[in-house]
Amino acid sequence: MQEYSKINSWSQKGIQKGNMNAKVEQTPATNQNLVLSVDNNGTIIHSNEASEPILKEWGVSVGEKLPSSIVDLVQRVISRNSPEKTEVKVGNKLYLVVFSPLPEEQRVSISGFDISDQKEFEKGMVSETREKAERDTLVEELRKSEKKYRTLFDTIDEGFCVIEVLFDEADCPIDYRFLEINASFERQTGIKNAVGRRMREIAPEHEEHWFQIYGNVALTGEPVRFENPAIALGHFYDVYAFRTGDPDHRRVGILFNDIAKRKRAEEMLRESAERQAFLLQLSDALRPLFDPIEIQAVATRVLGEHLGIARVAYGEVTDDDTFIVFERNYVAPGVPLVTGRFRMADFGPSLLSALKEGRTIVVPDLASSTELSEAERSGYANLGIASLMGVPLVKGGRFVAELVVHHTAPRQWSPAEVALIEETAERTWAAVERAKAEEALKESEERFRTLSETSPIGVGVSSAESKIIYTNPAYDRILGYNPSELIGRNSTDVYWNPEERKSWCRTLKDKGVVRDFETKFKKKDGTPVWVSINTSPISFGGRKAAMGTIQDISERKQAEEALRESELKFRTLSNTLEEKVKERTVELEKAYKFLQEIDIIRKQEIHHRIKNNLQVISSLLDLQAEKFRGKKNIEDSKILEAFKESQDRVISMALIHEELHKSGEIDTLNFSAYIHELSGNLFLSYRLGNDGISLDMDIEEDIFFDMDTSVPLGMIVNELVSNSLKHAFSDRDKGEIRIKLHRKKNRESDIEDCCIAFILSVSDNGIGIPKDLEIEDIESLGLQLVTTLIDQLDGELELKRDDGTEFIVRFSITERDNQANSPTQQFNEF
Repeated sequence: MQEYSKINSWSQKGIQKGNMNAKVEQTPATNQNLVLSVDNNGTIIHSNEASEPILKEWGVSVGEKLPSSIVDLVQRVISRNSPEKTEVKVGNKLYLVVFSPLPEEQRVSISGFDISDQKEFEKGMVSETREKAERDTLVEELRKSEKKYRTLFDTIDEGFCVIEVLFDEADCPIDYRFLEINASFERQTGIKNAVGRRMREIAPEHEEHWFQIYGNVALTGEPVRFENPAIALGHFYDVYAFRTGDPDHRRVGILFNDIAKRKRAEEMLRESAERQAFLLQLSDALRPLFDPIEIQAVATRVLGEHLGIARVAYGEVTDDDTFIVFERNYVAPGVPLVTGRFRMADFGPSLLSALKEGRTIVVPDLASSTELSEAERSGYANLGIASLMGVPLVKGGRFVAELVVHHTAPRQWSPAEVALIEETAERTWAAVERAKAEEALKESEERFRTLSETSPIGVGVSSAESKIIYTNPAYDRILGYNPSELIGRNSTDVYWNPEERKSWCRTLKDKGVVRDFETKFKKKDGTPVWVSINTSPISFGGRKAAMGTIQDISERKQAEEALRESELKFRTLSNTLEEKVKERTVELEKAYKFLQEIDIIRKQEIHHRIKNNLQVISSLLDLQAEKFRGKKNIEDSKILEAFKESQDRVISMALIHEELHKSGEIDTLNFSAYIHELSGNLFLSYRLGNDGISLDMDIEEDIFFDMDTSVPLGMIVNELVSNSLKHAFSDRDKGEIRIKLHRKKNRESDIEDCCIAFILSVSDNGIGIPKDLEIEDIESLGLQLVTTLIDQLDGELELKRDDGTEFIVRFSITERDNQANSPTQQFNEF
C-alpha cells in the first residue's frame, strides 16, 4: 500500500466530476472534508461547515467572488474540462484542494482534504530521532490515509495503474509488468486480470513508443503528460505518467483516460472542415468556366493536388456505349497522360459490370486484387497504376461518365476520401452538363436570331418585367423604328390603347398562348398601324420571356372599313326617294359586286395567312429539332424523325392553302395538281430525287374537292408516300412508288343525290409488310393517322402485300356537297 501514500504527487489529474459530485450531494452536512460549489465567474454558490476555515483564509463568504488567482484556476478547469489540484495552508493545517469541472452546469465543485497528518508522517519518516510510539501512531494514521485515498481513487473514472518497467542489460526498456490497478482500469483498457502480467504478453503488437516513454520516466523521474493511440488495444489515451517509490524499483504511476471518442469527433470535424474547404475551392474554380473540356481539366487538377495523387481523369461514354473518351486529365510530375478513346471492354468484365451498376470501384492494391484477372492486372501495371478508384456517373439508368483516380503506389483509400471523390464526380458532371446546356442554348439563340433577322414577319421578345429585349428588322420596319431603338422600352409603349395589352396579358395567362389577337400599335411617328399578334412563352437568354409575331393587317382593315362604309351608304340609299330607285339599284349592284370582290380578297387573305402560319410552325419545328442535334443522352434520331414527320404534315396542309391562293379559287382545290406537287416535295424532302427510286403517277385530271375532303385526303397521301420513302427500300437501291386516283360514278336511285365513288391507291415494290402483322397492331403514328382520316371520310382501307405493299382507299362524295368537277365543267353542266 506504499504507493498510495504518495497521492499528492500524482493527484493533479483530479477526481472525475460525476463520482465526486455524487459524494458531495449525498452527505453535504456530515462530510468532514471541505466542499464548495462555484459558478464559472468564481462566485461561491454554497459551502459546508468544513469549508469555513479556507473561506476565512481567502477572505470571502457564500455569494462572494473568490480571489482572482483562484478564479483563474476555476475558469481554466472549465475551459479545459479537466480537474486540477493545489495545496492550501490554513493556520497549522495543510489542505489538498481538488477543482472538478461540471460543464453541463457551468460550475466547478471544489473538494478539500486535510493532509496535515500525511505531511507530519513524511517528516516523521525522515526524522530518526522520533520515539517509536510516535512512529506507530503515524503508521496508523498513514494506514487510515491510504485507505481513505484508495477508496477515493477506486471511484474515479480515470484508469490508474502502477507498473514496473523492465530493462535489458543496456538499460533499454523492453517490457513492463502491472503491479497495481484501480477499478476503472479494466473498463478503460479492456484488459482483464492484468496484475502480475507483462504488457507484451497481453498485447504483443503494442507500440514501441509506450515502452520508451515509461522507461524514460522510470530512469529520469521526470513526469510526462501526452496523448497517444494504442492501436493494438483499440483505444486512444490521455496519459499522465510519473515515477513513484524508490528510483531503483523503476516503478511508474499512470493516470489515464480513453479519449478515442473525442479524437474521432475531432477527426470527423477536421475532415468535415477540409471537405467543405475543398468543395468551396472546387466550386470557385468551376464557376467562371463555360468550356466543358476546361471544366474537366480544372476539376481533375484541383482534386489531384488536394489528395496528392498521381492521376485524375474524367471521361465520357460514347452514345453507343462502346468507348469512353478522356479529353483532359491531371497528372503529377513524371506521370504520363492518359487521353483518347478507350474500349469499354478493355476495363475487364468485373469492373465494367460494377460501373454500369453505378457502384464505386475501390482497389487499394491492384497487384494483390482477386477481382481482376492476371491479364487485367498486367494491363494496369503497364500503365504504372498500382491503386485506383473509379466513380461511375449513371444518369437515367445509363452509364454516361466516370471520374478515375490512379496512384503509382498501393494506397488505402479512407472513407472520407471516397466520399470526397464521389462528390467531386457529381459536381464535375453537373458543371459539364451546365456548360453543354449553356453552349447549346447559345447556339439555339444564334439560330433563332439568324432566322428571325431574315423573316418578313415581325418578331419581338419581351421580358417578364414587360421590357422589350429583342426585335427583328421586320418588327422595327412595321413600327418605323431604327434597329435596337425599341430595346429597353416598356411593351405598353407600342400599343395605341394600353388597355388592349391588359386584354392580351389575360389571354396569355389563361390559355398559355395568344392567337390572331388584332389591335392597333403606335408607330414611331405617332400614327396607328393595325397588327395581328401571335404570342407564346419562351426562355430567352436563360430568362422567362414572351415571344410575339406581328403582321401588318392595315390594308385588310381598310378594306373592312370600306365595306362598312359601303353598307352604311347602302342603308342611306335605301331611305331615299322612289324616283331614285333606278339610280339606287345601279349603286347597289356596284356595291354587291364590290362586296363579292372584298369577300374573295378576304378568303384569299385567310388562305394566305393560314399558309404563312403553317410555314412559321414548320420553321419553329425545324428550330426545335436543332436543339437535339449533338445531344448524347437522348435518342436523337427518333426525335428528329418525329419532328421531320410533323413538319411534312404541316407542309402538306400548307400546300393546300397555297394552291387555293394561287389558283384564285376559294372553296375547291384542284386535287390532281395538288398530288403532283405534294409528291414532288416529299421526294425532295427525303433527298431521293436523283437515286434509283422512281415515281409513277396515274391521276385523273381536274378532280376538284372541297376543303373537308382535300385536307384529310392530302394527309393520307403524305403519310403513305412518306412511309414508302422511309421504309420500303431500306435494303435496295432501286424501286418504284405508284399513286393512282380515279372516280367511278354510281347512281343508287333517281331520288337520292348522285354519289361519286373514288379509288386512291398508293403502292410500292419494296420489302413489304410481313403477312402475319395486322395493320391494327402497328404502333406507327402515321398509320394510325391514316386509319383515323379514312374513318373521317367514311371510307374503306384495303392492304395488299403481293408484290411490295399497296394501300387502297375507297370513298365517296356527293355532287351536291362536294363538286368533283372543275369550275368550268360545273358551269358547262349548268
